Amino acid sequence: MRAMLRFFRRHFLMSRRELYGMLVLTVLLGLWLGSARLAAHYFSSRALPLPPPQLDSLANKLPDDSAPISKAHKKQRYTAKELFFFDPNTATLTDWQRLGAPQWLAKRIRAYCAKGGRFRKPEDLQKIYGFPQELYQALAPYVRIDTTTHVSQYAFPKQTQTSGTIQSKRKAYSKPLLIELNTADTASLKQLRGIGSAYARRIVRYRDLLGGFYTVEQLKEVYGLPEETYQNILPHLTIDTTHLRLIPINQADAETLARHPYLNRRQAQAIVAYRTQHGAFQHAGDLKKIKAFSPEEIERLIPYLAF
Repeated sequence: MRAMLRFFRRHFLMSRRELYGMLVLTVLLGLWLGSARLAAHYFSSRALPLPPPQLDSLANKLPDDSAPISKAHKKQRYTAKELFFFDPNTATLTDWQRLGAPQWLAKRIRAYCAKGGRFRKPEDLQKIYGFPQELYQALAPYVRIDTTTHVSQYAFPKQTQTSGTIQSKRKAYSKPLLIELNTADTASLKQLRGIGSAYARRIVRYRDLLGGFYTVEQLKEVYGLPEETYQNILPHLTIDTTHLRLIPINQADAETLARHPYLNRRQAQAIVAYRTQHGAFQHAGDLKKIKAFSPEEIERLIPYLAF
């Protein structure tokens, strides 16, 4: 041992402390390697080997990375099953499933119709969220929409009813829906497709400010009402101008006049000023003498004035 220490000191120029430190590290490394080998030998010698048949069965249960991805994880493709002419507005849940629509899609379409939705052309099918494009391409040539009668939003009873009940209710609601715009309340207006609580309240509020509607086109002035909704409800509205609330132009003060949507404060004051200087208005033509009004403004205001 001493001879080995002298050898290392002579050739590697190491101090005694460095030599003893290297020796200790060498011993510890040897012990660590020996214990690892001993542990591996100990546990492997006590492992219970499985017979070959059982090993094969376990191997078959292991996941195969090279196997293709399950179809459940791929995008589902839907194709038509049984093709026949159909009306999407009246097709039943069974009809849709016969055509190849999955159950979730058939229920979504029926819910859309039950809430008042209506298909007017084959392309409208694509408005249904999630409608598969390949299924639409197959079914579009077979769509036949009946446009001879208007079917209201109540024309589609629940599927649990008998066919006789369904037919009787369809006949009962086949009469076109007509609403008189100057007397309808919010509940009546909500029967119109596309009119919910918010739009119904806006229509009634604006009607009250105007003093009634003298033409259906004034609905376009209701804040936020979409053009498409206006066109849809137009055939179901009537106007009775006898319900208009008129403003007595020769008695009303400027504040009362300015509250009307068709008059601003400057125009209201101009009416009062003219009345004070020239006397009472005799007819609508007198308004043309006031420079604060354009011909278009006079034309839309006249139906609300009483001379």
